[in-house]
Amino acid sequence: MTDLHTAAQLALEALKMSAEGGPTKLKMDAAITALREALAEQPAQQESVAFALRHKNGLEFNSNYPMVKTLEEAEDLKRRHFGEVKIAALYTTPPAAQRQWVGLTPEEIDAVYRDMPPPVQHWQLAQAIEAKLKEKNA
Repeated sequence: MTDLHTAAQLALEALKMSAEGGPTKLKMDAAITALREALAEQPAQQESVAFALRHKNGLEFNSNYPMVKTLEEAEDLKRRHFGEVKIAALYTTPPAAQRQWVGLTPEEIDAVYRDMPPPVQHWQLAQAIEAKLKEKNA
């Protein structure tokens, strides 16, 4: 598993070598594979399900300015609206909430415990596990 940042670094290195006279085929293949894997792991962009007009004090929903299904309809509403508004895309789930939580394996929990100096207090272990979870899910 390769993260997107690492894959991009590999690709950049391969491109630099190419510009300087050519990398080995192995280097190019590794960069291509890393990019493909990293991109495949990226979550798909969520499609908006509707659009509405947003005032500086909130969203505008009424019979004159309903929620609409397409961006084109929202742009048409915006043209007919008096005052300053922006188009807001609406989703079924907020994009940040779609991220999958990553827990700790039993081995990782054991490693956290082993890395602590004795005697280990429960609250110290809880704090160390919390820190490890935050690190994995950042």
